[in-house]
Amino acid sequence: MGEEYLEKPPMEGQEISHKIAAELAEKLKSLACIECTKGWIASYEGKDPLKDIANCTELGLITDELAKRLSDEVQLIQAKDV
Repeated sequence: MGEEYLEKPPMEGQEISHKIAAELAEKLKSLACIECTKGWIASYEGKDPLKDIANCTELGLITDELAKRLSDEVQLIQAKDV
């Protein structure tokens, strides 16, 4: 673990994550309704949409209000898929 961490500067990984999060945030901002969110979930390639939404919020890329709405919609969609 230590060797892998030393191979690249700590900020480099964070900048890449921020770039990815910024791109995701733009997608999240375009989701106007639950049907839009369903479409995003259907094409989602990440591991955890709720975590990605939270990360965008923590980075200040989306508002708390948008994060809450999207999180609620994702949970509703996931609950119906079970």
